Amino acid sequence: MVIKRINKLYLVITCFVISLIFSVSVTFAGDIKWLIRAGIDSGGDDLVSVVYDDSTTDEIKAGELSHIATGIEFSTMPSVNPCLRTEINIGWKFDSITASNGSIKWGRYPLEILQFIKLENCYVGAGLTYHINPTLEGSDFAEDLNADFDNALGYLLEAGYGITEGWSLGCRFTFIDYSVNNVDVSGNSVGIQSKIMF
Repeated sequence: MVIKRINKLYLVITCFVISLIFSVSVTFAGDIKWLIRAGIDSGGDDLVSVVYDDSTTDEIKAGELSHIATGIEFSTMPSVNPCLRTEINIGWKFDSITASNGSIKWGRYPLEILQFIKLENCYVGAGLTYHINPTLEGSDFAEDLNADFDNALGYLLEAGYGITEGWSLGCRFTFIDYSVNNVDVSGNSVGIQSKIMF
């Protein structure tokens, strides 16, 4: 079994985010909302394309697919403008192809900070996303596809609507490029996000 080396930068950033969460909790004690995000994204350049024995095909694109995250949301300047809110989250974005003779996995760990303007039930915002340890990993028939991409910085645009007080649905645009061995691939995507706050 191959044990992958833990990305030191990932550990440092994770510790920073945890420290920031506790600091913000002290400053905005009554305003903190914990959140869970889940979404599906589509888009980006083709990373892998597979043809099965029955001639059907499957592919992994750089901007896809599933995204889950957890974090906090709080008022940026509660005494000045309560409509301005900041979100910080960290999560996992992933896609995979599985066959009887092997599998291919594409994953990375997005660290995000977003600034929103909320007006009644609607919100719109923008932010930064930093994708840590983007990795393409193959096994068996695809064992030669292993690649460790550089960490990547991208940009986010998001707008949505609050279905209930603690649940909202939104549309998100991600603009990011991944690089490996001086080759760039586009991870730009558009997707749907569901956010639960409590």
